[in-house]
Amino acid sequence: MSRTARRAATAWLMIASCLVLAGCSASFEYVPEGESYTLSEVEELAQETPLGSASKVDVSRAADVRQERLAELRGHGEAAKALADALTRDFPADHPAVPVYIEAGTVDGTDAWIIVEAWGEDEGPLTHRRVWVLDRTTYAVLGSASFR
Repeated sequence: MSRTARRAATAWLMIASCLVLAGCSASFEYVPEGESYTLSEVEELAQETPLGSASKVDVSRAADVRQERLAELRGHGEAAKALADALTRDFPADHPAVPVYIEAGTVDGTDAWIIVEAWGEDEGPLTHRRVWVLDRTTYAVLGSASFR
């Protein structure tokens, strides 16, 4: 099993454990000190990341759920707050996409934020994945990919 497959499996187990044992509603996984990746490894990670509760969100509610998750992200410290502010400022609020995984890692030698989102079409649930790789200092987009 690849390293990204193990990370995705661990994330899924954490989400499932939370739902089963605590009865909570899972939102997203936040990793404040992540690993080092190549861009292709990040794409593999995104494809294997469980969508969790986001897969039940209808596109008509995605903007509200996105804002809730960004508000939750702000509670993870100053770096996470700055990222949430950048995502609020620079990303369209009305696009049907909800973060499911956020990691502060290194991508091809650059300190980066890795954001995996669930997104959807014109109607129905959020069933696709998209990944953004942002420079951790400037928030410039270093890479992105979408998966259906």
